[in-house]
Amino acid sequence: MLTVFRNHYFPWQWPVYLQRPLSDINFVPLVNTIKLRFGSPVDLWYQSLGNVVWFLPFGFGLPALSKRHLGAFGVGWRAALLSLLIEGLQFVLYTGVADIDDVIFNTIGGLVGYFIYRVLFGRSKRR
Repeated sequence: MLTVFRNHYFPWQWPVYLQRPLSDINFVPLVNTIKLRFGSPVDLWYQSLGNVVWFLPFGFGLPALSKRHLGAFGVGWRAALLSLLIEGLQFVLYTGVADIDDVIFNTIGGLVGYFIYRVLFGRSKRR
């Protein structure tokens, strides 16, 4: 709700913008994040660290809830795929800025969450 469906609560309220040019998407990694160094420090921290923190529960929870063993690669590509889905919805619904930096930081957050899980629970799940 926070990242994609900000202004609308029901699916029939979602405006879809299929005519947006792909040039609205930032495909160049870290350009916008580096630009934020010269602006507000809050924006820089939220853009980088905030996106990492938002995906920590995904990286921690996915191996904890999965019935099969998921390694770092399995969690990482799933975090990247979920982040790409969010960015794609933000683009099509015009509710945010589609940016490769978000995908990068979200994926890092998922991996950090996975490694926290591994540190706390080791290789085997304890249920």
